[in-house]
Formats: sequence, C-alpha cells, structure tokens
Amino acid sequence: MTHNAVDHRALALRQRQDALDRTKAMLAQFRTNIYLNHPQLEAIELDLEGVLAFGPPEKGNPQPARTYLLVGASGAGKSTILHRFLARHPPVKEVLRDLMEVVYAEVPASATRSGTIRAILEGLGVSPKARATEADLTRSLVHYLRGMGVRVLILDEAQHLMDWKTGRFAYDTADWLKTLSNSGLSIVIAGTPEASMAYHLNEQLGRRSMGQAEIESFPWGGPDPQSEWMMIVEALAPKIPLLNASLLLEGDIPHRLHLATAGYLGRLVDFMALIIMEAGKQGATAMDRHLLMAVEQRRRDLDDPEWVNVFALVSLADYEAPVRDTSRRTRIRRGRRLPRQEDVGHLEAV
Repeated sequence: MTHNAVDHRALALRQRQDALDRTKAMLAQFRTNIYLNHPQLEAIELDLEGVLAFGPPEKGNPQPARTYLLVGASGAGKSTILHRFLARHPPVKEVLRDLMEVVYAEVPASATRSGTIRAILEGLGVSPKARATEADLTRSLVHYLRGMGVRVLILDEAQHLMDWKTGRFAYDTADWLKTLSNSGLSIVIAGTPEASMAYHLNEQLGRRSMGQAEIESFPWGGPDPQSEWMMIVEALAPKIPLLNASLLLEGDIPHRLHLATAGYLGRLVDFMALIIMEAGKQGATAMDRHLLMAVEQRRRDLDDPEWVNVFALVSLADYEAPVRDTSRRTRIRRGRRLPRQEDVGHLEAV
C-alpha cells in the first residue's frame, strides 16, 4: 500500500468517526430536549407518584402495598413515562449503602420465577451467580430490596406472563408477585394491552389496584393547528438539531407522520431519532423529503406485502390507511375449580 493510499484511508476513517461523533452528539441533544408536557402523560405521572407516596405499610398497619397497571401498544410511549418517573427518583449513594426507592425490570420472555428474580436483581445493579438456585436468588432479592429501601417495583413487558402461542399463564410467577406485594412493595405492571389479562387473572393483584391507564394514540384532527397532533409535532420539531426541521409542519407532512406512526407519541419520538441517525449517515445538515422517505424505508414492515412508504406518495388523496383489527378479545377457560400455581389457563380468541 502506497503512502498516499494510507493517508487516504486514514482520512476516510477519521471522517467516518467524526460523522459518528456528530450523530451521537445530536441524538444526545435531542434526547435531553424531548420532554413534552401533555395532560394524558401528566395524569399517568401523577398516578405513579401516588403509588410511591402510598408506600409500604407502616408498623402496626399490615395492609399490603398497592399495584398499578399501565398498558399501551408497542411504541405508545410507556417507556418514556416510566423512565421519566425513574429519573425523578434516582438512586442515592450513602456512606454505608445505596438507596433506590424505585427499581425497573423487564419480565423475561420465558416469564419464569427465577428469570424474573434475576431481572429484578439486575435492575438493582446486582449480578446474580449463574448457578444460583431459586431459593438463593429469592434470599438475595429480599436482602437487597430491604437494604436499599425499595418502595416501588416497575415490571415492564408484563405481557410475557401470558404465552399466546401455548395458551399458558405464568401463575407461579404472578402469585410470587402477589407475595412481593404482601411484603409491602408496591408494583407497577406495564406492557402491551395483553398485560392487562395477566393483571386481572391474578385477582389479588387486580384487587389492590391504585389505578389503571392505557396510553392511547392521538387522533388525526386534520390540518387544524389547534389539534392535539399538530401541537405535539409543533412542540417536538424544533428539538431536532437539523436545519429546516420546520418541514415537519408544512403541508400534509404532519398527516404523513401520523400515518407512519399510527398517532403514537413514542413512535413519533423514535421516528425523529431515526431522522437524526439517517442525516448522520448521509452527512446531511438539513431536513428534506428525501430524508423522510429514507427513514420510513428503514422502518419498512417486511411482513406486510401491502406496506406503502407514505412519504413517497405524490398525494394522500387516494391513500387508505390499513384498517387494523382491534376487536380481538380473549378469555380464560378455567374449568370448574379455581386455578392453582401449576394450572395452565387456556386462552381462546373470540
């Protein structure tokens, strides 16, 4: 390799690293500026603060702690709300111990009791031994929950308690959660709408509810600048660190954004983050229609043969958004007796 070729390669690598650094910086700037006040979000945040304020039972008052259910479609914005709640109650380092009022964990896909305990321990910053028994894991969890003063446990992806392929419901894990609640730990159950099935199947969890909330999509209110969707886009667009970000408010672009994200706030935020990433990849400093088309192409639904890039359409006049079936209902078939831990609930779509 010649000296000039080496220099050229070094320059290309340096330019690539510079582009990556700029993209990371823009994403970090966007992430810190996307705080959005909205009545729907604020109501849920107040609910979460209420769960924390209720706290564990006082001495001489052995009532169990409470539960809260938060559901929404994938990308609706649950994680945004939960992590904002976490950010308001960060861990506190003391001389002798770390305090953590709120801990976040995700229910693993298998939804076994051991796997769930491991996930909670990891949320506490503890790395459990690979070969630890369930009894060992439980003792360790109780030790850290008490020692770190945990008051609220957030369990995200709780729909994993329901296995829709086999029709199984993880009764043993759900009953174990009830035991945690009995110990004075308030539990926030979060996930897709299927998580509500798991919440209500365990009657003691549902009976202790301090509230239930579903994050809904925002309707398309037409080009009216006072519609909720237009106000949300107007609030978020200036937070994108690119020139010409006001393009998102021009013409029918807000409508196309609504079609691309189904009106969900979380998906809109993700779309805007992808705009920044795509701009970094292209070396673009300003937003244009081609950038939006490229982002939507990256989000293509490979399982949908009728998928259409809404930003590539000349006009939306003849476009019909796909109608999604939201009428699915499920029920549990229990037989003549109440379920025990080892029982399996069979789900049947109606």
